[in-house]
Amino acid sequence: MLRHQMHHTGSITMASKSLGGSVELGAAWQKTSGEGRDYLSVKLDDPSFPAPIYATLTEVEGEDGLQLIWSRPNRD
Repeated sequence: MLRHQMHHTGSITMASKSLGGSVELGAAWQKTSGEGRDYLSVKLDDPSFPAPIYATLTEVEGEDGLQLIWSRPNRD
């Protein structure tokens, strides 16, 4: 479940907090790309994760809804 909230702290706006049940798993901040497109920069973290997950939540041109884009570092 993703609950949308807006919090302003100085020049940073936290756009939402991600919740799993009653446990906070991360947060998202509204940003604007160099091309002027708005997106959410997402960080998800939990003690059960080996590392935090960083992602981008954005609209995809010509498609409905949003796309969550993330990558996992290679494990060598």
